[in-house]
Amino acid sequence: MAAKPAPGKSRPVIAKSFMCSGSTQQAATLHGALHAMATAIALPYALLAVCFAMVGELARARGLSGVVDALLAHAVWFVSWGIYLIPLATLSLAAAGFFSRLRRVAALSLMLLSASSLLTIVLLHAGPLDSGQLLFLLPCVGVLLGSIWLFHRADQPAVPARRLPPEPAHESTGCAQSK
Repeated sequence: MAAKPAPGKSRPVIAKSFMCSGSTQQAATLHGALHAMATAIALPYALLAVCFAMVGELARARGLSGVVDALLAHAVWFVSWGIYLIPLATLSLAAAGFFSRLRRVAALSLMLLSASSLLTIVLLHAGPLDSGQLLFLLPCVGVLLGSIWLFHRADQPAVPARRLPPEPAHESTGCAQSK
């Protein structure tokens, strides 16, 4: 039995988060929604990293014919495969967060996507990063940290919140104390 608080003292309140306060279904839906939002945030950074890599490849091309050849090779790949694979991969990655069997793999994929995009942008950038550029990369860092959290949280079931016993009536007024 828990000890009663001294008169005039309130009982400790157990904080409940949205993740733990509902059913397992609510937690799974929230997990999937967080994963889908993180995928939507990571996609522009991945596309920017691909553009940085393509510019690096074009810079290594020898002469105008090499640049045109590299551009045409990328255009042919994009028209033949990329136009279908990029949206399909994005939707698959976003939807995988909603399925319990795929959550861990989806979080790992999102973690690798955001980490590789971040490293590509930072390493292929010419010169040091200033504060504005670091601020621009902050959402990608947030997605990376969030996907690490989602990866660790993927196999843990939602824990229902503990219910506190009713508070005893206040001695002087006869009503329950407010928190």
